[in-house]
Amino acid sequence: MRRNTAVLIALVLVFLGVYPACAQSVQPGAAPSVYYAGPDGRVRQALVMAHFTLVDDPTHAQVLVLNDDAPQPDSRL
Repeated sequence: MRRNTAVLIALVLVFLGVYPACAQSVQPGAAPSVYYAGPDGRVRQALVMAHFTLVDDPTHAQVLVLNDDAPQPDSRL
C-alpha cells in the first residue's frame, strides 16, 4: 500500500510540472503573418479560414508554409 501511494505521489508531481505546448502570437489577439508557397487548395483555404495574415514576402513572415512548392534558390528567404 505504501509503495502504491509513493508511486502515485511521484506521478502526480511529475505531471504537475508538465505544461501543454501552445502557440502564441507576438501581439495578443493578432494572428501571425504567414508566407504560403504552394497550390491554392485546402491548406491555403484553412489558413484563410483561420484568419491568418498572408504575406507575399517571406522576409516579412513569422511562419513559412511550403506546401509542395519551395521557392527557387535564388529567391530571398
